[in-house]
Amino acid sequence: MTGWALDNIGVKQVELGRDLQQGRRRRPGNTTKGDPGTAGISLRMPRLSTRARPDVEALNPTIPMNYRAGWGYLI
Repeated sequence: MTGWALDNIGVKQVELGRDLQQGRRRRPGNTTKGDPGTAGISLRMPRLSTRARPDVEALNPTIPMNYRAGWGYLI
């Protein structure tokens, strides 16, 4: 999976997640205090890549950290 992310103050990280299937609950060990067990599941945090998207960098010259716009995660 790949993509790009920009923000007016800079992107610190990207996180991938998914929703639970209808009617499913998380296993008891995967919940936190006060969590009903039906919230989404965090998958991974992909790595931000330096200079991976020169096209995005060129189109957004005033955005902070635009050189780190690309991200990728191999599943």
